[in-house]
Amino acid sequence: MNTDKEKDNAEKELDFDDEALVDVEISDKDIELEDQKINKAKKKAKKESKKHLSADEKKKIRKKKIIIFSVLIIIICVVLLSVPRTRWPILNFIGFRSDINIQINEDRSKSPITGVFLSLENGSTAISDEFGKATFRHTTLGPHTLQLEKNGFGKTEQKIENGLNNNYSTINLKIVGIKLDVVIKDWLSGQPINGAVVKYQKNSATSDKAGLASLVIHPTDERSVDLGISGQGYLPKILNTEVAIASREVSLVSDQKNYFISKRDGKFDIFVSNLDGSGQRKIIEATSKESDSLLQFSISRNNQKAILIANRDGKVTSSRMVAGVYVIDLEKATLQKIDEGSDIQFFGWADDNAVYSKTDPNLKYDDASFTKLQSYSIAKSKLTEIAQTNYLQVGLAAQNKVFYLPSDSYREVTNAVLTSFDFSNQSRRTYLADKVINYATRASFNSIEIQDSSGANYELQISNGAVKAIDRQPRDDIKFASKHDGGQVLWVDKRDGQGALLIRSATANDERVVVKLGGLTWPVRFVGDRLAIARVVTSQETSDYVIDLPSSKISKIVDVSNVGSNFGYGL
Repeated sequence: MNTDKEKDNAEKELDFDDEALVDVEISDKDIELEDQKINKAKKKAKKESKKHLSADEKKKIRKKKIIIFSVLIIIICVVLLSVPRTRWPILNFIGFRSDINIQINEDRSKSPITGVFLSLENGSTAISDEFGKATFRHTTLGPHTLQLEKNGFGKTEQKIENGLNNNYSTINLKIVGIKLDVVIKDWLSGQPINGAVVKYQKNSATSDKAGLASLVIHPTDERSVDLGISGQGYLPKILNTEVAIASREVSLVSDQKNYFISKRDGKFDIFVSNLDGSGQRKIIEATSKESDSLLQFSISRNNQKAILIANRDGKVTSSRMVAGVYVIDLEKATLQKIDEGSDIQFFGWADDNAVYSKTDPNLKYDDASFTKLQSYSIAKSKLTEIAQTNYLQVGLAAQNKVFYLPSDSYREVTNAVLTSFDFSNQSRRTYLADKVINYATRASFNSIEIQDSSGANYELQISNGAVKAIDRQPRDDIKFASKHDGGQVLWVDKRDGQGALLIRSATANDERVVVKLGGLTWPVRFVGDRLAIARVVTSQETSDYVIDLPSSKISKIVDVSNVGSNFGYGL
């Protein structure tokens, strides 16, 4: 412990002489000036130190600054993009856009609703398609106000948000009108029709895979309404139905046509009808001079043009009847004469080329050019002479070729060789040049069969011309009808005493019997992708029938005159 004496001594040491003290005045300005001097000194020292930094040290400092700056930018961007209020304006300014996809269904059945009018607050609009889908393309990101409106469903407003990816939303609308269910089927096969449209005033609905279309209309005091029903490949139909009925069923008929010759008015007119026999009308009126023994009528595979061979003028030259060859535009119902001659024989179609032979009534029977082999291109509207001779021993149209054998009863013929003319490349080829050919038949889709004067028999492949001997006689001639795209062919054969319609692919041997029916015969032809028309001739009727190829369902179309049945439609 300090003694009292020590304390007194300490107090004496702290005593100051006030007169000896000097006042020092320090103002704020002095302090500020001093700070400035210090800062300048620091900056100068910093600059001096930088001058002495090595290149690597300077590089590290710059890199550190860049990293710090980048991190700050990233942090700012993350913060801004994490907040919707700032996220969408930034992305929209950069140029980001995406699609808004809306699926609109009926609230209870969940079936799609077509014809809904949609609009966004920015003025963009869309209408839902047959599947209830609507899309706004390249739309700005962020929240939008969507309005939906359709008769029978009222007006609805919803908030949606458009993100970076294409956005899909499903919206269910409640019915505020009268719901009319319509089940739509094919009239022949009975199969449901998908994508058919039912309309009433401004309201419409589209059928689903089950053929069901649910139409909603405004409340009405009417007991019944007229519904318009249509489908691709079908005739439109008006259905009058009671509003109180919950569901109704309707069948649509294919919009393909049947063209036929009928003598119902006493002459051989050409008619058209729908495939259910309705809508029959005359398109080409006969002259009353036609002879049924000369009439030949054949429709091309595109079902738009036809060839008619008939003596419409009643012309006779050198005591021989002269018939005209006419091209008919079936859709326009017009007739154009392209050729004429005597003894005209229609061989069939080589793709889109009609092939026939004729004789010249102005020449004598022994003339070396008495007979001409002709073709007419439907696609090019061009008539071509393929060959001329005294007469043709063989004449066959097969696939894209015509096979012919010139002959002469009065003189030796140097070119009396079985020859083919290829319409695809205009080339000719000869076969069995050392043989004398008696006859040939179109025995199958891919081959013709031949017999020579010695009784030897051969098979010739149509596509590549390969010939081989066979140990049987040539089979009967078969006529084939080609589909519009050439992918399938039809023909008629006898199976178990009945007429049978067969079908196969043009590239594969996958033939099958479509239907068997007493009296089923030629001509046959494709109409559309899944239908065919065939002739039925019995003691009770001569009629054209329509066949649904997948289901084998068959139905009569109309009674016809069976003229030109040895030629008809062919390939």
